[in-house]
Amino acid sequence: MRKPLRALVAALMFPALYLLSQLFVSQVAAIVFTLRAPPDLDKEALAAQFADFFARWQLPMAALAAFLMLLIVLLATRRIRLAAPPMGFVPLRMSRIPLLIIAGLSLHLTIIAGLSLLPIPETLWAENNRVSEMLSSHGPLGSFLTGCLLLPFTEEVVFRGVGYRILRGGFPVRAAVVLQALIFAAFHLNWLQSFYVFPVAIVLGLVYEWSGSLLAPVLLHVAFNSAGFALSLMSPGIPVYLCMGGALGVFYTLRALYLRRAPYAVRGRDSRDHPL
Repeated sequence: MRKPLRALVAALMFPALYLLSQLFVSQVAAIVFTLRAPPDLDKEALAAQFADFFARWQLPMAALAAFLMLLIVLLATRRIRLAAPPMGFVPLRMSRIPLLIIAGLSLHLTIIAGLSLLPIPETLWAENNRVSEMLSSHGPLGSFLTGCLLLPFTEEVVFRGVGYRILRGGFPVRAAVVLQALIFAAFHLNWLQSFYVFPVAIVLGLVYEWSGSLLAPVLLHVAFNSAGFALSLMSPGIPVYLCMGGALGVFYTLRALYLRRAPYAVRGRDSRDHPL
């Protein structure tokens, strides 16, 4: 019992540091920006400038904080022994790369199709769209670099490369996959996002487990976010058959990735635990 509890606490520690570093860097940047404001502004105007800067630059600052957090994680994980296998920055087989890209694109379409069938309140949609609005305020290039490259990479390092490996040191593979998905969903601090991020994180955990390379969930995550970015630039309205076809794409690509899995790649060669 002590080992699973220790693994769970350690796995929660790194996402917490990741979130706090994002908030800290964003707050510091906003304070520095407001200090450069004209001295004749009153407190209300300064507060408004601070809030506007923090809202607009929160995600880019989060990406910067994520890189700082990445350094902390890499240094810290050299000193702990909760997860023996390496993080897994190993090359992918060429046959897996198109499967991962298709899986990410198909998964996004499947999520859209599923959400469109649910009676989701407008307040939840408005809260969910705030992230897209923050990204769009930096233009297409800034949105793509931040939302489709920087954040997916650092999130995979923290939640799969570190968090999942730590959980695998104290839990069976099925429990570790579910727990890391719950942690990742809760990290988003948004009811609607947490709802659909949970199954996405399940897929990311399984892909990491099957491949033994952290590059696999990174590539799938990049493809997933890139699909959302591309759809945001298109005219509203996606054909229903395209969304429903995404479910078939998810099924066949995940099946193909499972058949090409590298058994015990992430969790080490523990004969007591069977692969998924």
